[in-house]
Amino acid sequence: MTHKMIAFEFGISINTVGNLAANAYKKLDVHCAAAAVHAHRDAHFYCGTRVDFGPIRERLKASRSTSSGSRRLP
Repeated sequence: MTHKMIAFEFGISINTVGNLAANAYKKLDVHCAAAAVHAHRDAHFYCGTRVDFGPIRERLKASRSTSSGSRRLP
C-alpha cells in the first residue's frame, strides 16, 4: 500500500504516515520498506504473513462516530 492509501484508510495525514514509517525504519535500522519486511521476518520468523488491522479500524470508526455525532447540526 502507498502512504496515500494508508492515510486515506486510517483518516490521517500523508505526512503522518511518512513520519511513522521513517520512525519504524530508524528503529529497525533500515532504509526502505522491503528491508523493514526482511528485518521483521528475521526477528519474528514465527509471525503470520498477514497483519490484522481490524481492531484498529474498529476503534477508529468508533471514535469517528462519537466525535462526528457531536458536530452534527440539529
